[in-house]
Amino acid sequence: MRLLQHDPEAQIVLLDTRPNILAELGLDGPNVIHVQADITSLAGLEAANCRDASLVILGSGNDAFNLEAGFKAYDLNPKAEIWIRLYRSGLASMMDLSTKPNVHFFCPYERAADALVEHLQGAGRAWDKHRR
Repeated sequence: MRLLQHDPEAQIVLLDTRPNILAELGLDGPNVIHVQADITSLAGLEAANCRDASLVILGSGNDAFNLEAGFKAYDLNPKAEIWIRLYRSGLASMMDLSTKPNVHFFCPYERAADALVEHLQGAGRAWDKHRR
């Protein structure tokens, strides 16, 4: 994970329903903890220590689960920075977050598309030459 590459001492708790997710991701170390639980349950969020976290990232493949867990995590810890992954990024515009400036949304597909366009525009215009 890039977070650990940036800060090898970061304290990370990964909440996931799969039993071997750390091995799948190649993560290990005393500062990385896996909690196998439902991300939408308060008990799961409590077990992941969301109440004391400074950063909570919800990145499951299910927008509804991420939204539910994100707002439950906010209720547990309104001071944490909360990042919620949404496949349907338009959902974020439907949320009134004026009272929750520390709740954020991200869509990895939009970031990937932006990076691809930026690369193609700056790649010496080789792509433009092939299009003609």
